[in-house]
Amino acid sequence: MISEKASKQFIEKHNLDSEYLNKAVDHFVPMIHSLISGKKENEPMIIGVNGCQGSGKSTLSDFIATYIEDVTEYSTVVFSLDDFYHTKKSREHLSKGIHPLFSTRGVPGTHDTTLLKYVVNQLKYQQPVYIPQFNKALDDVKPKHEWLKINKPVDFIIIEGWCLGVPAQSEQELIEP
Repeated sequence: MISEKASKQFIEKHNLDSEYLNKAVDHFVPMIHSLISGKKENEPMIIGVNGCQGSGKSTLSDFIATYIEDVTEYSTVVFSLDDFYHTKKSREHLSKGIHPLFSTRGVPGTHDTTLLKYVVNQLKYQQPVYIPQFNKALDDVKPKHEWLKINKPVDFIIIEGWCLGVPAQSEQELIEP
């Protein structure tokens, strides 16, 4: 069970009441134990948390990480698909060459999936990596010196995002709006 110290820090960090933890223990802890027991030795497990905006993806992802690190010897890293938006300049370029919607972050196609794959592979193969950070107030990627540096092996890679696992539409499907 999660320690009192970890519980208190989690509740304070997310400004939640204790009822959240009661529900988390009932609903999420069995799933987390299933994930832990399914983890292969010497290979990080990738966990994707999908949901619409405001549904609690970030909170759940942090709870999973907090729980795993509190009750096991495993290490975790949590990041958001939102941190992999293309730069504002790059999205403007895409909006002129492909479609005007690309100037607005959020729609599929505005994420730097090449960078995301690189980061996940670096983590998977236990190599040092910087995870980008996106500033929504400025609608742009933060400078690299502000990115999260991971230079130790991780056992669980937790990625949260609103369109994780959603397959791309075919070119044919996109012809008619």
